[in-house]
Amino acid sequence: MKNDFLKILADEANLKAKKLYNQLLEAYSKVATVRQVYHYQLGYSPAKLENLKYEIKKVFDISDKEVALYVPGEDEDPQSHEPVLQINGGSKTIENVGGRTADDIAKQLAEQNPVLADLYNNPDAQEGLKLRDEYPFLNDPNCPNEFKILVADKISAYKNYAAKHAETLEAADAGEAEDKLFELAKETLGNYEMNQEAKEELDFFRDTNGKILGKHPLLADLKLNQDVNEMTEADLVKARNNGLKSVNKYKDAEGKEHLYDLHSKKLDLVTGRLQKDFKMEFDKK
Repeated sequence: MKNDFLKILADEANLKAKKLYNQLLEAYSKVATVRQVYHYQLGYSPAKLENLKYEIKKVFDISDKEVALYVPGEDEDPQSHEPVLQINGGSKTIENVGGRTADDIAKQLAEQNPVLADLYNNPDAQEGLKLRDEYPFLNDPNCPNEFKILVADKISAYKNYAAKHAETLEAADAGEAEDKLFELAKETLGNYEMNQEAKEELDFFRDTNGKILGKHPLLADLKLNQDVNEMTEADLVKARNNGLKSVNKYKDAEGKEHLYDLHSKKLDLVTGRLQKDFKMEFDKK
């Protein structure tokens, strides 16, 4: 199977983006679960193409070097047309894998290792493991808990998105009223956006070696702490002066309580660093 993907990826320069996307998705759909391909089957986008390429390369251990050096006809994969185990949405439907059915495999796992058996039959656990492969920092014991919560929220958002998307299509086919379709579509879009917001944070943290984007409310405090901890002494002094002005400005401003809280929190962090790291002293007011 790996060789099939190598052929497609090696021909990328000669394919239009949508055609490349469709060919990769068609091949991937033959071996992946419904959960793995559902999002991609909803339609092409440049970002989804990059994600699909990344996922396929990771699953089949395909390096950029292999793609660049690939020559059609060489090193054909003898397993490329063998039946492959597919677990669709949690229920095990399978043609055959080496003469064993999915139930045979599940039974063997249950006998050998109950934990593996639970993972095999638990799509959420499988998705969690997949995310830990995609975002290795989640395996670090020092990984902030906020990111682990974000992963759980991402999985939930995707599940809700998939369910609402299916419900919307069924309602449209049944000729439901426009107001109901609008509400369903609104919920579907909301869950999709939640999933994408979480992905953006996780991608940024991974790709910048630990920098926090901080657009998601869950990570706002972590972002603020990281920004303050990276400031120089001069930056801290300037930030404290500006912070004092902002706190006084918003202290009694009606409807600006959130700005007062934000600037107060930053001022406390800045002052704390100046006192701890630079031994500065300030009059209490």
